[in-house]
Amino acid sequence: MITRCGWGRVVVALWCLGLLLMAGCRSAEEARPRKLVILAVDGVDHGYLTELIAAGRTPHLAALAERGSFKALGSSEPPQSPVAWSDFLTGHHSDAHGIYDFVHRDPGTRTPYLSTARSSPPRTWSIGRWKIPVGSGSVELLRSEPAFWETLARAGHTSTVYKIPANYPPPASPGARVLAGMGTPDLLGTYGTFFVLTSDPSITPGPRSGGTVYRIELDPQGRGEVRLPDPTDPEQGPTGPRLALRVDPSHDQVLVEAEAERRLLRPGEWSSWLPLRFTGASGMASMSGMVRVYVRQVRPHLYVYVSPINIDPRAPAQPIASDDEYLSALASGVGRFYTQGMPEDTKALEAGLLTDEEFLAQAQLVLDEDAEALRWHLKHDRSDFLFFYLSSIDQVGHMFWRGLEGSAADRAAWGHVMPDLYVRIDKLVGEVAAALDPDTTFVVMSDHGFTAWKWAFHLNTWLAQRGYLVQRPGVPYRAGHWYHIDWSRTRAYAVGINQLFLNLKGREATGIVDPADRDELATEIGQALLDEVDPVTGQAPISRVVAPAVGRHPGRRPDLLVLYADGYRNSDSSAMGAVGSAVITENRKKWSGDHCMDPQVVPGVLLSSRPTRSDAASLVDLAPSVLELFGLPVPDSMAGRSVWPSAAAP
Repeated sequence: MITRCGWGRVVVALWCLGLLLMAGCRSAEEARPRKLVILAVDGVDHGYLTELIAAGRTPHLAALAERGSFKALGSSEPPQSPVAWSDFLTGHHSDAHGIYDFVHRDPGTRTPYLSTARSSPPRTWSIGRWKIPVGSGSVELLRSEPAFWETLARAGHTSTVYKIPANYPPPASPGARVLAGMGTPDLLGTYGTFFVLTSDPSITPGPRSGGTVYRIELDPQGRGEVRLPDPTDPEQGPTGPRLALRVDPSHDQVLVEAEAERRLLRPGEWSSWLPLRFTGASGMASMSGMVRVYVRQVRPHLYVYVSPINIDPRAPAQPIASDDEYLSALASGVGRFYTQGMPEDTKALEAGLLTDEEFLAQAQLVLDEDAEALRWHLKHDRSDFLFFYLSSIDQVGHMFWRGLEGSAADRAAWGHVMPDLYVRIDKLVGEVAAALDPDTTFVVMSDHGFTAWKWAFHLNTWLAQRGYLVQRPGVPYRAGHWYHIDWSRTRAYAVGINQLFLNLKGREATGIVDPADRDELATEIGQALLDEVDPVTGQAPISRVVAPAVGRHPGRRPDLLVLYADGYRNSDSSAMGAVGSAVITENRKKWSGDHCMDPQVVPGVLLSSRPTRSDAASLVDLAPSVLELFGLPVPDSMAGRSVWPSAAAP
């Protein structure tokens, strides 16, 4: 018989047992190791990393290779970032996910547009000079196939995905916390519009490729101000918040002020993030943004660089994350950070408005922010799967591959840049490896490699000289438009870096090529391209010409993909429709490295803490590999297969 006092002891005992069980469950949950971490380092080249490992420069990557495996990872066709990352995150090729290039074209107008997302502006009411927005507009992700973490989420596995490219805006997926990366615009809706403020009369104000130069007039007290463009009233010009500057030449410093925020900077200093509030001339709309400011000099003339207006992660004006709570926690934990999809300002360097040293300093800011975010995720994130993306090797590689394969002067001045950057990434790999449970699978991968871009092939010029493309006499070229083309006599044209289209009846507006003649004409053009020889080098600039598989997006699908040989790539001007006088010219740009060639020239890397199968692997194999690692069936529709040997699969 249990007395009242006895019942009390039983209740207390059960209560204590319950607390112990709850605590044990909580501890087990907190201690539960991740299943998989993928550190995605854009642009790591297999051949170059092999050299660095052999030289002992990257010991942590070498240790990972020794523990598990290291192999080349085949990229997409073509090996452009939006195509490659779409292959990776879907396990499908372009015929299924529908991304073929950085840009696609509207078959009706031939107007190019970004391949991964399409935005629609809000409707507006006009009242006098004011345009009042009605609604917020919309942004549509154009990739068709779902990401593999959506499958993980449906099976009850949690995922955190940091700055994944080609996924803006990130679709909502309960169980997956996703931050968009490459493809995310700045607050103006562009992919990076910088500003330069200067009192130097020798620098002409006005637009530049990728930015705008403003003349700032200083009063006798050294005070001046400019107004930035306002995305809430884009047609009203620079009506945004004022950036006020006060120059103190006696102390060689500048006070930069926006609203209630101030930053005191000396020449050579970068500011922290400066928040901005945009209310528009109408006063009917409001959104937050932020910029970083850099002061080059105070005297004899003021020179200030202002970054593109990034979306503020603490008050996002656009959907840059699938989970608001995740974005808020991240911004609280690490502070404001670059949200623009390609934050390293290659455009300002190319325009000569940042020096080589200034660009490298700005790129270092990006990497420092990402490194801090990586440490935050390793400490605070408890997802079963963590994907973390780093852009630095890709973006710096574009501008400083000349340090490896450029002129003697470039090699002497900048030969240290790429190896030093690989070493910095290697140290981060070591931090991740040290933080992970031994049972967690750790993968380091890249979407493509790199090589020198020495020669520009002007594809539309080649088509014109061969008679496939005909220009209208006396009609000037405008970038991104096609007024200069006589479509009544044009049979083929090129858009983007690797795409070639036939002017096909029933698909293109005013098309003239009969669909019955399509295959014959495509074969004729493809063979002529393969027969082309560079008269200067004696080499064939075209490695392969591929007819993409017919898939779910016949309006987007190019008739041919032109894949370039090592050292060659389509020119930027031809990619936007220009026709010049020379077919092949020397590339003298600072953009000296690239990967938009034949994927066989620029394989990426796959390093894994667990062994992988011995045969070749490619990007489309990674989505099935993740699903298999989590014990989930791989859909038969996926183009790839798991990289794990069957004996190693859990």
